Amino acid sequence: MDEVAARITSVVEGSIRTLGIFELDELAGFVAVIHPQREKLRHAVELAGMYVALAFRRRGFGCALLKAPMAHAYSIVGVRQIKLGVNATNTGARALYQSIGFASYGVEPDALQVDGMLYGEEHYMFRLNTATDKLQASQNQDICQIQVSSHRSLWHFNLLSDWP
Repeated sequence: MDEVAARITSVVEGSIRTLGIFELDELAGFVAVIHPQREKLRHAVELAGMYVALAFRRRGFGCALLKAPMAHAYSIVGVRQIKLGVNATNTGARALYQSIGFASYGVEPDALQVDGMLYGEEHYMFRLNTATDKLQASQNQDICQIQVSSHRSLWHFNLLSDWP
Protein backbone atom coordinates (compact mmCIF):
# COMPACT_ATOMS: atom_id res chain seq x y z
CA MET A 1 0.00 0.00 0.00
CA ASP A 2 2.87 2.42 0.76
CA GLU A 3 4.18 2.03 -2.80
CA VAL A 4 0.77 2.90 -4.25
CA ALA A 5 0.22 5.81 -1.82
CA ALA A 6 3.56 7.32 -2.85
CA ARG A 7 2.20 7.84 -6.39
CA ILE A 8 -0.43 10.34 -5.25
CA THR A 9 0.62 13.50 -3.44
CA SER A 10 -1.65 16.40 -2.50
CA VAL A 11 -0.49 19.85 -3.56
CA VAL A 12 -0.67 23.04 -1.55
CA GLU A 13 -2.85 25.06 -3.97
CA GLY A 14 -5.58 22.41 -3.75
CA SER A 15 -5.68 21.23 -7.36
CA ILE A 16 -4.95 17.70 -6.10
CA ARG A 17 -6.49 16.37 -2.89
CA THR A 18 -5.82 12.83 -1.76
CA LEU A 19 -8.41 11.36 0.56
CA GLY A 20 -7.91 8.22 2.59
CA ILE A 21 -10.51 6.03 4.25
CA PHE A 22 -9.46 4.42 7.51
CA GLU A 23 -10.73 1.71 9.78
CA LEU A 24 -9.46 2.77 13.20
CA ASP A 25 -5.89 3.83 12.36
CA GLU A 26 -5.41 1.50 9.38
CA LEU A 27 -5.49 2.98 5.88
CA ALA A 28 -8.10 0.98 3.97
CA GLY A 29 -7.98 2.89 0.69
CA PHE A 30 -7.50 6.23 -1.00
CA VAL A 31 -8.40 8.30 -4.02
CA ALA A 32 -7.02 11.51 -5.51
CA VAL A 33 -9.32 14.33 -6.61
CA ILE A 34 -7.73 16.39 -9.37
CA HIS A 35 -9.20 19.82 -10.18
CA PRO A 36 -7.43 21.33 -13.21
CA GLN A 37 -6.68 25.02 -12.88
CA ARG A 38 -6.78 25.78 -16.61
CA GLU A 39 -9.95 27.71 -17.46
CA LYS A 40 -11.05 25.30 -20.21
CA LEU A 41 -10.90 22.34 -17.81
CA ARG A 42 -12.04 23.85 -14.49
CA HIS A 43 -15.62 22.60 -14.94
CA ALA A 44 -14.55 19.02 -14.18
CA VAL A 45 -12.72 17.10 -11.51
CA GLU A 46 -11.07 13.76 -12.09
CA LEU A 47 -10.75 10.87 -9.68
CA ALA A 48 -7.42 9.07 -9.98
CA GLY A 49 -5.50 6.30 -8.33
CA MET A 50 -8.45 4.88 -6.42
CA TYR A 51 -7.27 1.92 -4.41
CA VAL A 52 -8.84 -0.23 -1.71
CA ALA A 53 -6.58 -2.69 0.13
CA LEU A 54 -7.47 -6.34 -0.39
CA ALA A 55 -8.61 -6.86 3.23
CA PHE A 56 -11.23 -4.09 2.83
CA ARG A 57 -12.67 -5.04 -0.57
CA ARG A 58 -16.27 -6.20 -0.95
CA ARG A 59 -17.10 -4.61 2.41
CA GLY A 60 -18.42 -1.23 1.20
CA PHE A 61 -15.21 0.76 1.58
CA GLY A 62 -14.93 1.50 -2.16
CA CYS A 63 -18.49 2.80 -2.27
CA ALA A 64 -17.94 4.94 0.82
CA LEU A 65 -14.62 6.13 -0.57
CA LEU A 66 -16.49 7.71 -3.50
CA LYS A 67 -18.72 9.77 -1.16
CA ALA A 68 -16.05 12.22 -0.01
CA PRO A 69 -14.75 13.26 -3.46
CA MET A 70 -18.30 13.55 -4.79
CA ALA A 71 -19.21 15.86 -1.90
CA HIS A 72 -15.98 17.77 -2.46
CA ALA A 73 -16.80 18.18 -6.17
CA TYR A 74 -20.25 19.58 -5.33
CA SER A 75 -18.57 22.15 -3.07
CA ILE A 76 -16.32 23.56 -5.82
CA VAL A 77 -17.95 26.49 -7.61
CA GLY A 78 -18.32 25.87 -11.33
CA VAL A 79 -17.64 22.11 -11.29
CA ARG A 80 -20.21 20.30 -13.41
CA GLN A 81 -18.82 16.79 -13.77
CA ILE A 82 -16.62 14.12 -12.26
CA LYS A 83 -14.53 11.94 -14.56
CA LEU A 84 -12.51 8.79 -13.98
CA GLY A 85 -10.88 5.96 -15.88
CA VAL A 86 -10.59 2.31 -14.91
CA ASN A 87 -8.98 -0.80 -16.34
CA ALA A 88 -11.71 -2.19 -18.61
CA THR A 89 -11.16 -5.69 -17.18
CA ASN A 90 -11.81 -4.55 -13.59
CA THR A 91 -15.44 -5.68 -13.41
CA GLY A 92 -15.79 -4.97 -9.68
CA ALA A 93 -14.73 -1.33 -10.00
CA ARG A 94 -16.84 -0.83 -13.12
CA ALA A 95 -19.92 -2.22 -11.33
CA LEU A 96 -19.26 0.07 -8.36
CA TYR A 97 -19.00 3.21 -10.52
CA GLN A 98 -22.13 2.29 -12.47
CA SER A 99 -24.07 1.64 -9.24
CA ILE A 100 -23.27 5.17 -8.05
CA GLY A 101 -24.48 6.68 -11.34
CA PHE A 102 -21.32 7.10 -13.40
CA ALA A 103 -21.92 6.57 -17.13
CA SER A 104 -19.35 5.04 -19.46
CA TYR A 105 -18.47 7.08 -22.52
CA GLY A 106 -15.87 4.90 -24.17
CA VAL A 107 -12.89 2.61 -23.93
CA GLU A 108 -9.40 3.66 -24.96
CA PRO A 109 -7.66 0.53 -26.30
CA ASP A 110 -4.22 -0.34 -24.90
CA ALA A 111 -4.20 2.74 -22.65
CA LEU A 112 -2.71 0.97 -19.63
CA GLN A 113 0.34 -1.24 -19.41
CA VAL A 114 0.64 -3.48 -16.35
CA ASP A 115 3.46 -6.02 -16.07
CA GLY A 116 4.04 -5.84 -19.82
CA MET A 117 0.36 -6.46 -20.67
CA LEU A 118 -1.79 -3.82 -22.39
CA TYR A 119 -5.34 -3.12 -21.22
CA GLY A 120 -8.13 -0.84 -22.32
CA GLU A 121 -9.16 2.04 -20.06
CA GLU A 122 -12.89 2.62 -19.71
CA HIS A 123 -13.83 6.27 -19.17
CA TYR A 124 -16.72 7.33 -16.93
CA MET A 125 -18.47 10.60 -16.15
CA PHE A 126 -20.92 11.75 -13.49
CA ARG A 127 -22.71 15.04 -14.25
CA LEU A 128 -23.35 17.45 -11.37
CA ASN A 129 -25.16 20.17 -13.29
CA THR A 130 -28.80 19.51 -12.39
CA ALA A 131 -30.79 19.27 -9.17
CA THR A 132 -31.94 15.81 -10.29
CA ASP A 133 -28.31 14.63 -10.52
CA LYS A 134 -27.62 16.05 -7.06
CA LEU A 135 -30.66 14.21 -5.65
CA GLN A 136 -29.65 10.97 -7.40
CA ALA A 137 -26.11 11.28 -6.07
CA SER A 138 -27.28 11.76 -2.50
CA GLN A 139 -29.66 8.81 -2.79
CA ASN A 140 -27.01 6.58 -4.38
CA GLN A 141 -24.48 7.49 -1.69
CA ASP A 142 -26.90 6.09 0.91
CA ILE A 143 -26.42 2.59 -0.56
CA CYS A 144 -22.90 2.35 0.86
CA GLN A 145 -22.76 0.10 3.87
CA ILE A 146 -19.42 -0.41 5.60
CA GLN A 147 -18.80 -3.85 7.06
CA VAL A 148 -16.22 -3.31 9.74
CA SER A 149 -14.09 -6.06 11.19
CA SER A 150 -15.66 -5.69 14.63
CA HIS A 151 -18.65 -3.87 16.05
CA ARG A 152 -16.31 -1.41 17.78
CA SER A 153 -14.40 -0.37 14.63
CA LEU A 154 -14.86 3.10 13.20
CA TRP A 155 -14.09 4.45 9.76
CA HIS A 156 -13.31 8.01 8.79
CA PHE A 157 -11.70 10.13 6.08
CA ASN A 158 -8.52 12.18 6.25
CA LEU A 159 -6.40 14.04 3.79
CA LEU A 160 -3.39 11.76 3.39
CA SER A 161 -1.12 14.73 4.01
CA ASP A 162 -2.54 14.67 7.59
CA TRP A 163 -1.80 10.95 8.01
CA PRO A 164 1.21 10.09 10.17
